[in-house]
Amino acid sequence: MIVRCPECSKRYAIDDKALLPSGRSVKCASCAHVWHQAPDVTYEIAENPAIQNLRDVTLPPQLHKGHWPAWVGWAFFGSIVVVFLTTFIFTRNAIVSFWPQSEALYAMVGLPVELPGMGLTLANTSTEEKEENGVAMYIVQGEIMNTSDRVKDLPVLKVSLVGTSEKGKCLQVIAKDKCLLDKWEHHLAKSHLLPGEQVHFETSPRPRIQSANSVIVAF
Repeated sequence: MIVRCPECSKRYAIDDKALLPSGRSVKCASCAHVWHQAPDVTYEIAENPAIQNLRDVTLPPQLHKGHWPAWVGWAFFGSIVVVFLTTFIFTRNAIVSFWPQSEALYAMVGLPVELPGMGLTLANTSTEEKEENGVAMYIVQGEIMNTSDRVKDLPVLKVSLVGTSEKGKCLQVIAKDKCLLDKWEHHLAKSHLLPGEQVHFETSPRPRIQSANSVIVAF
């Protein structure tokens, strides 16, 4: 039978058997229009001599297999791009913390990156020695002040003990005769500071290492 595209009037020759008893969706190979085509049970292609003179009956129409429309794919792709950009923008502080080189990329696109501890100041950092069950221990203490004009979240404090290697104890060589002997993190009781507010911190006791000569506290 001959079928005609309702959109562009392109004509095709197609076997009724391909249309199934109740018809099916077909797609125009010229304009991609999709329509439902019912079979013509009263007409056979072979019995119609006019078919031999049709020049445009060359390509069979594509049987529609029920694929999603093209706009659905583009919408899905667009949603992925939106999620990626949202994550890239609103989690930039965490991304820079794990990948410091990305800070330059954010600077190029005009997105400021606020690293942990920005706007906070450490002051009066000191150590206090004590003895517990005959073991020499020390405590690191100090003050944290919010020197900005905004409320600031308090990050985890990173404490490092530096000195010369003692009995092979050296977590990391920093320089000649200078080793990282111990390091740990201290979680503060407060979660944030108001502008101008300050808080005292005091770490849990740690075993004293005799060759240690300095303590570094950072955010």
